[in-house]
Amino acid sequence: MNDESILESTTLPRPPRVSVVMANYNYARYLPEAIESVQRQTFGDWELIVVDDGSTDESRSIIEGFLNDHRIRFRPVEHLGQAGAKNAGLERCRAPLIAFLDADDIWEPEKLARQVARFDHDPALGLVCTGRRWIDPEGRILNGQRDLPPHRGWVLPELLRDNFVCFSSVMVRRQALEHVGWFDPISDLAIDYDLWLRVAVHYRFDYVNEPLVRYRCGHGNLSRRVGERLQIATLILRRFALRDGHRVLPDDLARSQAATWHHLALAYRPHSRRESVRWLWRSLQANPRRWATWRSLASLWLPYRTRRWIRRLLGVPADWEDAYRSSEPDAMAS
Repeated sequence: MNDESILESTTLPRPPRVSVVMANYNYARYLPEAIESVQRQTFGDWELIVVDDGSTDESRSIIEGFLNDHRIRFRPVEHLGQAGAKNAGLERCRAPLIAFLDADDIWEPEKLARQVARFDHDPALGLVCTGRRWIDPEGRILNGQRDLPPHRGWVLPELLRDNFVCFSSVMVRRQALEHVGWFDPISDLAIDYDLWLRVAVHYRFDYVNEPLVRYRCGHGNLSRRVGERLQIATLILRRFALRDGHRVLPDDLARSQAATWHHLALAYRPHSRRESVRWLWRSLQANPRRWATWRSLASLWLPYRTRRWIRRLLGVPADWEDAYRSSEPDAMAS
């Protein structure tokens, strides 16, 4: 009998309404909170598939400590990466609705119930997301971080301009994933954006306008690899243009490219003014009317402290560049 079969029952009960996929790599310090937040759901008809991608910390023993709950199943794999580990979880899903939870995030107790109700009300929906609260590595609420409400309906133009979908907030219809495919292992970064775009081509989105996810930030390598994430987003948009570009107006695609290249220029600014100018210019070529790019170009030669002072004077958060300043320049290949 192999290791995996020991950790899963040979006779599973009937399929639940919701399958939850959680992929983990070395997040032992956060795993208990994440798993317990699933157990605290007021909607109880779920299964949780925890995929551990070859962790070297205490993750395995922590997960095994939860296996007395028959709804929790454990699948250990070896270094498949973000996309591969999540797909390994999807292989084990039995429910018609699938939710995702990163191992460092937390759900509020009503999260699943609110989303299942939306799917029950509208059987044609493909995906339902929710709002979120931002927390720091210690779990403290970050009151300065706010998201605009997500979009609903046929959201492809809006999704091209901004990935407004929080990964740990998503519940998606299994049929939609069977239609458009699973996570693409092209990279460990931005794998959700590629999938949401494919879903949005064929299905309507909805959202629950409540902060039902506590989204942890400011820790881990993925939070710091801003430039690389934006490079992957650029590749995803190129692929989308070749595959499905005819489904949106050319202006929508151009605005999306302009926004991505603008953010890439901001990621380069602390490390290479030349590269920043190059990406700002590309942004303006895609959308000459993008005033935010013009402002960034005008301020490029201002010192960092001066930019912070001006933003404080205007009542705008002054620490918006910090994520870009801490990104790794070596990862930002042109």
